[in-house]
Order: sequence, then structure tokens, then C-alpha cells
Amino acid sequence: MKQKAYPVRNPDIVMRSEPKEALLFNPADGNMLCINETGILIWGLCDGDNATDDIVRKLTEVYDVSGDKAREDYDSFIKEMDEAGFIGYKT
Repeated sequence: MKQKAYPVRNPDIVMRSEPKEALLFNPADGNMLCINETGILIWGLCDGDNATDDIVRKLTEVYDVSGDKAREDYDSFIKEMDEAGFIGYKT
């Protein structure tokens, strides 16, 4: 999957947070996804101002993981969010 540089959350998505997870809901189509702590961090950074590399770097700092592991987690999360229509990209 070709990565775009600046992911941004779909403004229509509703988020309900719990201490270690969150539920994302799209009222337009009823689609829901549950995300973990890592997903919550990535989701929060998908503001159109953080580049992919910035988000991956933040993951390595917060979770003390390698850049490769952080990139793998990021790619997996972004792919799922993109396919569900929960994110777009700043142009």
C-alpha cells in the first residue's frame, strides 16, 4: 500500500474512549471499530499536521519499540482505518 504523508481523521467519526481502548463509530454507515492504546495514540496524531514519519517516531518514543515495529503497527492501523473510511489525507 502506498503511504500518503499526512493522514487526517474523518471529522464525522465519533469516538468513545475508555482507559485502554476506544470505540470509533461512523454515523454515516454504522461502521464501528474498536482500537487499543496504540491505535488511540495513532488516531490522535492523524490531524493532518503530523507526517507518517512523525507518527512512527512518536510510537518508538512512547512504546520503546524499534522503528521497524512501529512502522509495521502504523501501516496495519492506517490500512484498516483507510479501508473503513475513517481517515483521509491532507492534500
